[in-house]
Amino acid sequence: MSTRLVIFDRDKTLIEDNGYTFKVSDLKWRPGVIELLRYLSIMQVDLAVATNQSGIGRNYFTTSQVNEFHLEMSSYLSRIGIPEMTFFVCPHDPTKTNCQCRKPKPGLLIEAMNYYGVRCDETIFVGDKLTDAQAASSAKVDFVWVSDSPQWSNELLRMLK
Repeated sequence: MSTRLVIFDRDKTLIEDNGYTFKVSDLKWRPGVIELLRYLSIMQVDLAVATNQSGIGRNYFTTSQVNEFHLEMSSYLSRIGIPEMTFFVCPHDPTKTNCQCRKPKPGLLIEAMNYYGVRCDETIFVGDKLTDAQAASSAKVDFVWVSDSPQWSNELLRMLK
């Protein structure tokens, strides 16, 4: 087991976001992500995903459909030699519940750190929204902002050294 964990937001971070993306046919990796994940796996960094999926709570799609989507993501990565990522999902509709797992709250990040047995100072969260940065701050982990520039991945790699 690694002593470093990188947790990624899913939509607009690892994959393109079509708005409530859950169909396997809509899975499209963001440019440079596969190469980055491959490099992180070579560095023996544990990889996880923390994602808000309120479409489940809004009845746009089911938990099973999201699980199938995540299984396809993991299966693809496994086929190209990247170890399985664990997915931590908030399924709640924020207009109906005030859960502790929906980012900007730190619940998903804390759950991931507990699962992997790592501390805050061994964890980096990567995301594209203010709510991601707020979750990282609340969980007391470092944060990397994703942008359309490839510089964000360089920043992540610098932080891991």
